[in-house]
Amino acid sequence: MPKTREQKEIQIKQLTDKLRKHPNAVLAEFTGVTMEDLSDFRSKAREEAVTFQVVKNTLITKAAKDAGIKDLDVSKVARQLAITTGDADEVTLSKLVYNFAKDNKDKVKIYLGILESKVVPSDMIIQLAQLPLEKSCWLR
Repeated sequence: MPKTREQKEIQIKQLTDKLRKHPNAVLAEFTGVTMEDLSDFRSKAREEAVTFQVVKNTLITKAAKDAGIKDLDVSKVARQLAITTGDADEVTLSKLVYNFAKDNKDKVKIYLGILESKVVPSDMIIQLAQLPLEKSCWLR
């Protein structure tokens, strides 16, 4: 059943608040992923204080605009996107989505990122995800 205009407005407000509170996010295409894999990903995300939400692309665009994020227009993207955001730092957030994409080849594709409320290409998110963890740096 389609959402009413009122439900969409509420969802836009909630997403706008998230984007204002958490200036880092990763948008990715999640096509053909099994429910079991999504549940595993959500569990890992919760452990890192990260939320994963599938939202209509037009609602993401409106929420980003309301949150003051310029140059984010995914309303014309043909595939459904999911947004991952939360209390985790940008490296942890990037690693979480990147590892999920790596484990689900051809089903998950990082589309773009938002770092400090600025839109960045997927290449930058992938580079962040490939940085070594601080703990492993200390051990060297």
